[in-house]
Amino acid sequence: MTLKSSYVKFFFGLFIYLISIGSFSAQEQETDTTGIPFVAYWSKGDEYNFQITKVKQEWKDDALTKNDSSSYKVNFKVIDSTETSYKIHWTYEFSFGGFNIPNVLLNTLNETIPTEVIYTTNELGEFEGVENWKEIARKMEAYTNGLITSLKDKADFDEKEFRTTFKPFLEIFTSKDGIEQIVLKELQYFHFPFGVEFSPTEVITYEDEIPNFIGGEPIKGNTKIFVESVDHEYSYCVLKQEMKIDPDDMHRMLVELFKQMGLGKDKENSFLDTANIDVTDQNTYEYYYFPGVPSLIETLRTAVVDLGKGTTTRVEKLRIELLWDEE
Repeated sequence: MTLKSSYVKFFFGLFIYLISIGSFSAQEQETDTTGIPFVAYWSKGDEYNFQITKVKQEWKDDALTKNDSSSYKVNFKVIDSTETSYKIHWTYEFSFGGFNIPNVLLNTLNETIPTEVIYTTNELGEFEGVENWKEIARKMEAYTNGLITSLKDKADFDEKEFRTTFKPFLEIFTSKDGIEQIVLKELQYFHFPFGVEFSPTEVITYEDEIPNFIGGEPIKGNTKIFVESVDHEYSYCVLKQEMKIDPDDMHRMLVELFKQMGLGKDKENSFLDTANIDVTDQNTYEYYYFPGVPSLIETLRTAVVDLGKGTTTRVEKLRIELLWDEE
């Protein structure tokens, strides 16, 4: 089986999206009495609203070929609090109006995009798990069926081939880990600093291990974290995270993915031998570390993909901004 050129961009976009943000353990940071502790001081009934904006851009060599964005509101509400845990209700207010989406897919999106997430953290605010992940998994599968329906009118669309090649992605997007780490990636960013006490003066560098949802060894990422600024009077700080993912691990993951998609090394897919993908992350976390609420989170992922036929640069941006109540 060969991969139609019309599918290549679609699957490469999903491939880049599969990479989660990695993790950061408190054991990797030596605490001190002047450190900045990220601990959740929440109470049942606490509620915050956020605006989430996502931007996806793509360049073919130097020409901009894609520039899409979406924006929606979310509500964060603590619905239970114990000595060892918090339960959070995370709800979306999303509208697809104004998007150039076929009606058949639009109807499916309105019915299947998850708008309610219930998840738990430990007493420090570290993310633990989504409780209603099975419901979200069913919606993701229904969304896939809607996507396939919307593509059936395309002359070069082969439903059987598409389902075969998409199968490993669907398995990831409907698994508990995939939903928690990828489908709901914004929650991983939201809770990333919790449970750690950061030094306001030291730069932390370490080799991260990023989950490999294709299977096999984790993906390595050379990571740097540091506090850019801190205001102790207002319990406010700005945290920076930079990461460069190991290109050899990226190539290994890509080859394994193509195997799972049922794609052999034929002439059309020979680019696998020389494909090069360079992925870097630059993230900013602005937090009121007491009581543990982000004011602004901005993430930037840049992926430079060279398949031997020119260079494609993909940029994904995420912005989570606290909305202040208007008087």
